[in-house]
Amino acid sequence: MIQIKRSLFILCLSCILSLGYALDSDQQKPLLISSDTADLNSQTGVGIYTGNVIIDQGTTHVSGDKVTSYSENNKINQIVVEGNKKKQARYESSLDPNKPPLIAIADIIKFFPEKNYAILLGHAYVQQGENSIAGEHLEYDVTNKILKSINTPSNKAVRTRIVIDPNNLPSMDKTPS
Repeated sequence: MIQIKRSLFILCLSCILSLGYALDSDQQKPLLISSDTADLNSQTGVGIYTGNVIIDQGTTHVSGDKVTSYSENNKINQIVVEGNKKKQARYESSLDPNKPPLIAIADIIKFFPEKNYAILLGHAYVQQGENSIAGEHLEYDVTNKILKSINTPSNKAVRTRIVIDPNNLPSMDKTPS
């Protein structure tokens, strides 16, 4: 049984995809969430969606086995999308209508909306058109346009792999160039 305070419910739903990584027009589209179960707790500010979670809003699509949102003072400060052994967490969105969509895949994807920051953990892969980067741990600071691939000393077998199409140089800016 789901017990929901209306304001927290609306906040969780509207903020899950309001990450600043999609087209501005996506914010005006209906938000559709499908999952096997949902548990939204207004006391703790935690929303948990489990079981084949699919979230769509405009050009933005998120999927995973579990999605957890954490809020404080009526603001979402973290969203965690987890995959499972069969299927990784996935985020796909158009950042610019004139470019291919951005696709991010990892075992775990963490979004920090207030900081405009994303972390991809475990078999992480990001692609836009022919450009891609793969590594065990990727971090992206949207505001400062800084992408990091972090490798721990205990995991030297996994190397960062970057592919750049010379005819379509990557732009980590969401504004058209």
